[in-house]
Amino acid sequence: MTTRGLEFNVYTRFGGCLMVSVAVFAALLAVPAQATYTDIHPSGEPGHVAILDGVYGSTFSAVGVPLPNGLNTAYSDGTITVTRVDDDGFVDLLDLLHGASGDGDDDVWTDGIAHTSAQARYAGNSQEFGYKELGVYAKLFDVSGTGFGVTGSGTVSFAAGATWEWARVDDSDGGSLVTPHYSDEFSNTDGLDHMVTYHVTGDPSVPAAVNVWLVFWEDLNGPYGGGSDRDFNDLVVEIMAVQCDFDEDCDDNDECTDDTCNVDRACENIDNGLCGACCLSDGTCIEDVLASSCPGTFIGAGTACITPEACCFPDGACDMLDPLCCVVQGGEPQGPGTVCTEPEACCFPDDTCAMVDPLCCDDLGGVAQGPGTQCTGMQACCDAAGACYMADATCCIANGDTPLGPGSVCTVPEACCFFDDRSSVVSCAALDPLCCADMDGTPMGPGTACGGIEACCDADGVCYMADTTCCIANGDTPEGPGSFCTQLEACCFDDGTCTMVDPMCCDEIGGTPQGAGTVCTQPEACCFPDDTCAMVDPLCCDDLGGIAQGAGSVCLGFEACCGAVGVCYMADAACCLANGDTPQGPGTVCTQPEACCLDDGTCTMADPLCCDDLGGTPQGAGTVCTAPEACCLPDDTCQVLDPLCCDDLGGVSQGPGSVCLGMEACCDAAGVCYMADAMCCLANGETPQGAGTVCTAPEACCFPDDTCMMLDPLCCDDLGGAVRGPGSQCGGMEACCDDAGACYMADVTCCTANGDTLQGPGTVCTAPEACCFSDHTCTRLDPLCCVDQGGTPMGPGTSCLGYAACCLGDGSCLQIDALCCERIGGTPIPDEQCGVLEGCCIPDADTCLAECLTVDTFCCELEYGGTPTGAGTACGGDADGDDVDDLCDVCPRLDDEEWCPECTTTPIPTVSEWGLVVMTLLLLVGAKLYFRYRRQMPAHQQQTVMKKEVSGNP
Repeated sequence: MTTRGLEFNVYTRFGGCLMVSVAVFAALLAVPAQATYTDIHPSGEPGHVAILDGVYGSTFSAVGVPLPNGLNTAYSDGTITVTRVDDDGFVDLLDLLHGASGDGDDDVWTDGIAHTSAQARYAGNSQEFGYKELGVYAKLFDVSGTGFGVTGSGTVSFAAGATWEWARVDDSDGGSLVTPHYSDEFSNTDGLDHMVTYHVTGDPSVPAAVNVWLVFWEDLNGPYGGGSDRDFNDLVVEIMAVQCDFDEDCDDNDECTDDTCNVDRACENIDNGLCGACCLSDGTCIEDVLASSCPGTFIGAGTACITPEACCFPDGACDMLDPLCCVVQGGEPQGPGTVCTEPEACCFPDDTCAMVDPLCCDDLGGVAQGPGTQCTGMQACCDAAGACYMADATCCIANGDTPLGPGSVCTVPEACCFFDDRSSVVSCAALDPLCCADMDGTPMGPGTACGGIEACCDADGVCYMADTTCCIANGDTPEGPGSFCTQLEACCFDDGTCTMVDPMCCDEIGGTPQGAGTVCTQPEACCFPDDTCAMVDPLCCDDLGGIAQGAGSVCLGFEACCGAVGVCYMADAACCLANGDTPQGPGTVCTQPEACCLDDGTCTMADPLCCDDLGGTPQGAGTVCTAPEACCLPDDTCQVLDPLCCDDLGGVSQGPGSVCLGMEACCDAAGVCYMADAMCCLANGETPQGAGTVCTAPEACCFPDDTCMMLDPLCCDDLGGAVRGPGSQCGGMEACCDDAGACYMADVTCCTANGDTLQGPGTVCTAPEACCFSDHTCTRLDPLCCVDQGGTPMGPGTSCLGYAACCLGDGSCLQIDALCCERIGGTPIPDEQCGVLEGCCIPDADTCLAECLTVDTFCCELEYGGTPTGAGTACGGDADGDDVDDLCDVCPRLDDEEWCPECTTTPIPTVSEWGLVVMTLLLLVGAKLYFRYRRQMPAHQQQTVMKKEVSGNP
């Protein structure tokens, strides 16, 4: 049988003439072109050779000329040959009915009737097949399915001499199916070939006169790598040429008149009863065939093909065949509407299994096991009773039995023991060892046989009824034929353990029966004469010569035990307690006595464990108690103790013969006062304050560096400080100014005690700066002390500048420090002395007049921009009534015509006026010489002179 697709060689009658139906075949493939062959690029999907194998159900290999990418111009399976048709030859026209490869290229076709059918499809896009004739596209069929499981076919009859192009369409243009690809590349929008063609010859299922073609399509536009993979396997269609058409090529007697129509293959009118159904070798059925034209088995005149149904063959294979052809093939039709399904496991009465269609399974007398089941192979199988038989594992399970694994086989039965429940009889049965294990039994080995039931004692003394063979196989002891297990009683062993066992088993396991009705009880501590202990049943304790310690007691382990007087001996803790003594803990052992210090400081010789038991502290191996001496304890009290016990209490021994001196006040190096024994105070390197002294409440203690500490008055005096009295408190460090204005850091309390002035919490002394006082003197002081002295700080980094003439806003002049002059808004004139008062004419540019003020000579010009009228002059009034002081009647700025344009000439001075001028010049020259002389003095002399001048003392 062939594996070709749907209706792959079906003959269809058109009128009374024979035509061959063709299968359409979709697939994805690529073949590179050389010479006149389109280039194909194989992809990961099935290629042309794989598709040929699938279509014809055989194996094809290359027999032509090699092409690029591993392809060839022709392939054959030894019977069928497929040969590549030129894609771009010189002859464009290919004859459908009579053409062959080499006759022309596959662009344009002519001649005959074509039956087309889909064979394979390997494309994501939907596929539709048709043709273009006279520029018009016509659809033949849609393709359903993918791979080789596709359907779709159609027949077209072309007029004599007609030409056409084959076409395919998909939804790659958005689903509109309006942009076909044609066999002629010049009809395609991308100008590329989208169809390659093979000519098929030698197919035994097709009459020799029928021409068969396979066309392979590429469904994506663009060159390779430019949008398309060019593998030419998206759709594969088979095209069969039909010899003649009933309407055109047959006469009134339904006989073919066309010489090309082979008469011995044409069927006459079906009404004459000569035509019938024909079953081909592959089991398919064709109708309207003469017996002489049937290439298979002719069913009979007047017969017709029946709808295919499931057909079962003796080997269990199932195929969809015409029921008549099914019988011809030796099969059994399964009835109308039946269809073959996937093979499944089929179990036969002999428990063998075969993979067959379930319909065929029933025909063969088997039981189908259901979809997806698989035969797994013959192996041993155990039924519920333990019987072993050979069966397929699937059939074994279907029987409700247990398969024993691949390769297993049933063997000779042997003794099988069942040990699951010791409370009942351990039974034995003769079974196949595999089934014995399957039933949770234990096979006893080839040739073994079951014995009889009797009492059996195991290694633990448990008695149970068992088959003799099973008892021995279990490693236990049979008690003899006819023996039975009896009532349990207590059984004591040499190690003091007690077990409730059958008396027979007690002896077997080396114990001593305690008598009928005795029962083992909970083990308890049993103390022996050597003070060892064991956890045994009270019955067994007495047997061993020990003393039971009572229900619930337990042995605690061998350890040191201390008696009431501190004597140490080794015993089990439970026995130690039973003696009224004290156990010392697991792992402890008695050792040599050593010094032991008790809570009251006394010393006694004892084992260190017993020392601890007495509440004391062992002092170490080899230590001995000695004579007591003074011991200073951490709280500075003193006791007379053994030196070892002194150290044990955290104290310090003061040496042999030392004694305690009594508690009194003691001052340490930091001035802290605490109560201590005088001996201990001295031992601390500190100062006792005398018998009867006591520490009192701390008070402020000021030291020579003006720091302060809260100390006991006794300790303050010791450290060279001065107490400030009961209740006094240190106040914290801050800046403090003394009477001279010097700043120093001192505690609040100490500053006040010194009679100096505090500057406030957080204040600190800073660098001195210039300080101006109300008398206009200047001194460098800390700014805090400056303010404290009533002065005004002039700012960081400032210094007194020295005395200078200072002109004030009212025209007066003071001889003060230049920095202080600026502070009060004056104008300092360094290295100058204030002059004398005289008239000062101050011009008024608006009126060309002058105002007269009596001011210091230096200040007239500096403060008012006026003109001094001469030493000794003074504003005298307006005698001439011209609104100008008489002293200023003369234009004060003769050289400034812009200011006073009305002034013309200056009157000639009188003799007295010349005298004043000369006197003024002499005074000015003298003053200048004086100040030059004073600048040459040392600084301290300049200050002395300045102070005298300010005070008015020459």
